[in-house]
Amino acid sequence: MPNKLKFILLLIHLIPAVAFASKVSEYPVNEIADSLKKNAGAVVRYDKVTLNIQSIHKYAYTEEKIITVLNSSQESEAVIKVWYDDRTTIKSFKAWLLDAEGNMVKQFNKQDAQDYSTTPGFVMVSTERAKVWDMKKLKPPYTIKYNYETETKGTFQLPEWRPADDVGISIEHANFELTCGEDVSINYEVAKVGSRITDNHNFQWDVSGFSALKKDDYAPAIWPRLPHVYLMSKKFEVYGYEGSSETWNDIGIFKNALTKGREALDSITDSKLSGIINSTSDKREKIKLLYKYLQDNFRYVCVSLGIGGWQPQEASFTMQKKYGDCKALSMVMKAMLKTAGIESYLTLINTTKDRVEMKPGFPHSYFDHAILCVPLPADTIWLECTSSVDPFNYLGSFTSNRRALMVINGGATIIKTPLYNEHNNISSSKSVIKLNTDNVVSIIATVTKQAELQDYLRSVISMKEPKNIESAIYDVSHLKNATINSYSITQVEPDKPNVSYTLDLKNENTIKKTELRLFIKTDIFTMLSTIPDKNENRTLPVIVNTGYTQFDTLIYNLPIGYEPENFKAVDSNEYISEFGYANNNLKYSPETGELKVIRSFCLKHGSYKQEQYSDFRDFLFKGLKISSPDLVLKKKG
Repeated sequence: MPNKLKFILLLIHLIPAVAFASKVSEYPVNEIADSLKKNAGAVVRYDKVTLNIQSIHKYAYTEEKIITVLNSSQESEAVIKVWYDDRTTIKSFKAWLLDAEGNMVKQFNKQDAQDYSTTPGFVMVSTERAKVWDMKKLKPPYTIKYNYETETKGTFQLPEWRPADDVGISIEHANFELTCGEDVSINYEVAKVGSRITDNHNFQWDVSGFSALKKDDYAPAIWPRLPHVYLMSKKFEVYGYEGSSETWNDIGIFKNALTKGREALDSITDSKLSGIINSTSDKREKIKLLYKYLQDNFRYVCVSLGIGGWQPQEASFTMQKKYGDCKALSMVMKAMLKTAGIESYLTLINTTKDRVEMKPGFPHSYFDHAILCVPLPADTIWLECTSSVDPFNYLGSFTSNRRALMVINGGATIIKTPLYNEHNNISSSKSVIKLNTDNVVSIIATVTKQAELQDYLRSVISMKEPKNIESAIYDVSHLKNATINSYSITQVEPDKPNVSYTLDLKNENTIKKTELRLFIKTDIFTMLSTIPDKNENRTLPVIVNTGYTQFDTLIYNLPIGYEPENFKAVDSNEYISEFGYANNNLKYSPETGELKVIRSFCLKHGSYKQEQYSDFRDFLFKGLKISSPDLVLKKKG
């Protein structure tokens, strides 16, 4: 055989091997350390972020990330979202989907993205959008790899770095590199990272071997316990407005510049508004009437176009159009109050559920909402100007119990919004419960929820969708194994955060029956339904963000031929702790066959040391047992 032909045949024989060898696997799942798999639904294998703040006018951002999704609990990590608006341009994007062995399954490019508005339906106009790549194409485990680059004008809000943004995510290795131009100076706040700072213009932060956090009951907010770097440019610019973040007062000066000249109202032509302004000399009553006018005549829509994300519309424009976002509605309310001779202050706040705390030493731009504060000599009035249904001087869980920045003339000051606790958050009910030996229990109940316990229900009621209202009632009533036959909303108090409703229920899991006895559960409406797990190695303090008190009167009509066995005709129990209290009072009337259970349970708002976790858990266990006692009935004779 000629040598040339032998060579060709050899080459053909080698082609499959060469092709196979070129298909190199990357980041197979079996290479992940067991320590990083514990409590994890996903593992960040590699995250490299580079932020180049070229000047106070613009910055460039690149990210390369590889993350393995271990199970469905963290499949949201396989949906990549890159946000943009009229200031941000997405320069490039590429992504790859890898199987468990690290073999490429699919490649994604920039044009494969879906494009969505990132603002809800009530937004009238917005430039805020996102490119979205949904890479959930395989059953876990699998790995996704992607990189992208963006450029953004303005430096008032800089990207934050959180390579793991939730519990259940571990980190093999991550690196954040920041470079700054000569005219750029940075403040930063970091946690759980190593740092290598060369000078005032070059920074690096690293994370390696970070094991996933698990979700602990009654624990502090998640975000301070995750590796993160938050940045704020000491001098910044956005849409031509320049400012400083050296102090919180400087942030207030910048906000004042954005609102300057926007508070003035044109001549008031609405006779009703004029009548309110001139109706009384009582300032509190006048504020209340003006707030009611705002709620009745204005609606919330968001206009997030350009600088509108930070700057409110002129009060005269909002007065004419009768709509606006949180800033605009707060501004028009401020203008109406000023016309009535009452000073008020725009107040900036973060509404995230973790109640992100403003740090006095780290001025930042993480506000996402505005409310109005009206100081009076004997009181301070708080107005949520976006709501058409909230009671006067009530904030609710959306903005309660957190620090906020009140913008005053010439600057700003940090204040604390009101706390709602076990003295305000009250649930009360009265129920008549008919027990039948066939385990079908009928219940007629009246229920009242107050303060933060009524927030969700009041909001849903205002939307007037019966199916949603029934679902909300089911949720806030803490029903177990019960079917709602019918319900009615009996009162939504306009001036107080109280909602009352009635229920006609059927419950088929209240009774357990033996030949001689009936075992009755009294946990209907019980807000405390589960006890947290034991944890001998608790390392976190105990946090009760929502303290509450529950009062219930349960009147049981016993089946004919049965009487109580496990308690006296009149009986009571009580347990008091530093965490709260629980009690019950039982009274049985043989003449009527009626058993009345009057119970209460109180969980105090507070923060407790990690060493108290076991005692706290014991309180919950004993409190639940006392406030919801199991009853035993036996056949007479």
